[in-house]
Amino acid sequence: MFRAHRMACVGCSLSRFQRIRDAAGTYGLDLAAFLEELRAAAGTGVD
Repeated sequence: MFRAHRMACVGCSLSRFQRIRDAAGTYGLDLAAFLEELRAAAGTGVD
């Protein structure tokens, strides 16, 4: 999912300090839409 958005989070040394909200903002992604994609990929609809 992260690579599909060209996010370098996997393996990035800063990833352990950032929340998903921070990363989405850094890459200019809509947070709600990105979280929905993550939930779908994880197979859960939990909010």
